[in-house]
Amino acid sequence: MKRNQNISLLSYRTWKFSLLLRGVLHHLGFGKCGHRFLLGKRCLFIRKKAFIIGDHVTIEDNCSFNGLCRGHITIGDRVVIGRGSTIEGGKGGASFGESMSVGNDTKIGPEAFICVRGEITIGSHTLFGERVALHSDNHVFSSPDVLICEQGTTRQGISIGDDCWLGANVVVLDGVHIGSHSVIGAGSVVTKDVPEYAVAVGVPARVIRLRK
Repeated sequence: MKRNQNISLLSYRTWKFSLLLRGVLHHLGFGKCGHRFLLGKRCLFIRKKAFIIGDHVTIEDNCSFNGLCRGHITIGDRVVIGRGSTIEGGKGGASFGESMSVGNDTKIGPEAFICVRGEITIGSHTLFGERVALHSDNHVFSSPDVLICEQGTTRQGISIGDDCWLGANVVVLDGVHIGSHSVIGAGSVVTKDVPEYAVAVGVPARVIRLRK
């Protein structure tokens, strides 16, 4: 048993060292890159200069980051972004996204999808489960006589406060503000603002109680 534990510990240290080495090799080109940047395998960055990366940031394997934004994508200190996650800025030209900021000590789970068409702010000490999706734009479909793809979009943006927990498969739509210290149950679709200290669940999500 002890030998197996030693092998596991060695494998973990080897994996962490490989992330650190990859971070050192790829830190050039960012708008700013802090100390001890850990980068996984097969990660893609488009327009690296848009990214401001803090200290002790970990980005795991197979992530795809698009920095086609008018502002920066700022990632705070000690942030972890799980494997297979996507941060999607814009498509260039008039379709540039806005900006995004993530506070310190926030953990984003595997396979997250964050669409930065409108401005997105995520506070500190916030937790995302697996496959959380943030969509900071919405299609206009008011006219039945015009193709939906030709009616444009709204970009109100999304803000999520400090010390929040979004469970697995949560979807947050454009224009939503989630107050600090709130919990969003797994599989919920958040279409309206959630106050501080609230617990919200369902499709669409509704507040079922307050933590205070």
